[in-house]
Amino acid sequence: MSENHETEDHHSPSRKDLYVVLVLTPLLIIGAGYGLARFYFKPAEAGLQLQLEQLATKLGALTNVHSAGNHGDGHGGGNGGHGTSHSGGHWNYDDKSTEGPAHWGDLKPEFAIASQGIRQSPIDLVESDAISVPELKAIEFRYQPSSMVVTNNGHTIQGNMSGDNTMIVQGKTYKLLQFHFHAHSEHTFAGTKYPLEVHLVHILADDPAAPKAGTKTAALIEAAIAECVMCSNDSKADHHPAEKTKAEPKPAAPAAKKPVLAVIGVMIQQGKDSEPVKSFWNDLPKVSGDSKVSPPFNPAIFLPNARSYYRYNGSLTTPPCSEGVLWTVMKSPIEFSSDQVKSFVEIFPLNARPVQPIQRRFIMQFNDGGKPANN
Repeated sequence: MSENHETEDHHSPSRKDLYVVLVLTPLLIIGAGYGLARFYFKPAEAGLQLQLEQLATKLGALTNVHSAGNHGDGHGGGNGGHGTSHSGGHWNYDDKSTEGPAHWGDLKPEFAIASQGIRQSPIDLVESDAISVPELKAIEFRYQPSSMVVTNNGHTIQGNMSGDNTMIVQGKTYKLLQFHFHAHSEHTFAGTKYPLEVHLVHILADDPAAPKAGTKTAALIEAAIAECVMCSNDSKADHHPAEKTKAEPKPAAPAAKKPVLAVIGVMIQQGKDSEPVKSFWNDLPKVSGDSKVSPPFNPAIFLPNARSYYRYNGSLTTPPCSEGVLWTVMKSPIEFSSDQVKSFVEIFPLNARPVQPIQRRFIMQFNDGGKPANN
């Protein structure tokens, strides 16, 4: 009797078993319903994810020309780090700091090309070492008075341009995004520095693969580039090609990529007042993050009368120092008065990356019969 009773109890469901069944069954039903919903809605979710990934890829391809990051020309300056606004890292121009130019390549994986790249900017330009190439033509600038927002981005004074300001370089059209300044000049002419240098940053406008102007994606890309490119210290021997030994091994140069960014560099020497620049220069924003709307401004005032230039393939001169930037450095300078130079230097005493090794690059030149190069 006792044995039969124990057997019956063993096979009959206990209260605990009934409780588990009653609780788990609704949960299993809910889980199955959720799984079915995920199954049916997954294509839409995947489509959205794909769109986001494609947008991120486009932004990365344009802002990080080497497929990794500023002329960016992230040209900026001053003593404090501005990396958060540009690329997410902290960097500065203090050669004694661990965040200074000599260490930019170590600050973030995205910045590695700053120390590992072989087409870095700026460089020292020597006329006798440059090659005259008959195929090079004068640049056709199509600048006009346009609305502009002037901002102190923590590294430089930058003018973000609106309007249809373009230039034609070897048959390709580039649109002006912004211009900004460095003190002293980043490029040097046979070792000579100028008090200031202005960089006019352009983006390729006639690339069939680029998003059409006026679209939301195009606006996002331009904003990203404008922020990124608005767009560095080693031994003297490393910076000056003439002091490099002939036996020094040189890395093999990978194939150059089609430039998406093109930058015009113009030296500024101390001389007479630049009247047109006074429209915004007399009241430069002195605090990082401050901006102001400027009266219509024609960026053509930054172009010298003589249009001879140097041409080479380089990089952004601020982190992430992405390569694949088409550089044109005008041989003749423009003039600012001593007071105008002082107005900038008081805000940014030094915001210039040191010159970088030329490596295995050819420096080309175009001469229009104007003023001599190093005047």
